[in-house]
Amino acid sequence: MHRFRSPIGRFVFYCLGFGSVVGAQEGSGQATVGFQQYYLSFGSQPVANISGLTLSLDQFVPNVGLLSATFVPALSNHSFRTGEASLRLKGLPWKGQYWTFSAGDFRVPGQLLPVPFTNVFIPEIAGRGAWVEATHGSRSLGFFYGTGTISNTPRVVLRLRAPQLLGGFYFRQRLGTRLLLGARTVQFSNDLTALRKQYNLFTQSKLKSATTLSLNDLPPLSLPVITREAHGQTSTAEARHWDAPEGASQCGAPRANSSGVR
Repeated sequence: MHRFRSPIGRFVFYCLGFGSVVGAQEGSGQATVGFQQYYLSFGSQPVANISGLTLSLDQFVPNVGLLSATFVPALSNHSFRTGEASLRLKGLPWKGQYWTFSAGDFRVPGQLLPVPFTNVFIPEIAGRGAWVEATHGSRSLGFFYGTGTISNTPRVVLRLRAPQLLGGFYFRQRLGTRLLLGARTVQFSNDLTALRKQYNLFTQSKLKSATTLSLNDLPPLSLPVITREAHGQTSTAEARHWDAPEGASQCGAPRANSSGVR
């Protein structure tokens, strides 16, 4: 009988066994297991060799919510790496709110409210840490904190920790059926020493910390011929560089009434 001597091999074997048990139980949830491979070479010289699994589990627990787990272990050039790894509980009823708790990798939209312009791209905020959201009716409150992450591999997506801490709080409220309001503040903090050691992966910067505050509204406009959506945003930012004296900062003037109509 063959035994797995590697801890990675044993972990993968246990995940496969657990996933098959969960998937076999009718109505209890679902499990997904996948394999991915990426190889790149120039001539006879290998550049990248990545192989791994994608493991995801979803289980609905009555009176608790939807429990989801995702784990992407991989070997990249004989080194253990991870992709998306998270544990999330969504829809927990408590204190008159429906709560979502997430630990591990999380993604927050770059724009708090949806932008009604298809030609505007705003990247997501990706991090590894904790994310909590409470929802009641049309009102949502959320908080997130962790280390920023980036994807630095093609095809097989692996996450790399960036030397940056980020945290934020947001509020979103729908008034009636026609107006959607939102506010969010985000704090970024860079480890400049670690940043200089990874000059081949990250753009070098002297920015030590930054704080942003944005206010958004998304009201529809009822016109005689067609119904359109208008979008308004007001934001301000404050940043501090590493060589600035203590207490000094460089502030960006708020962008007042940044709006448009689609």
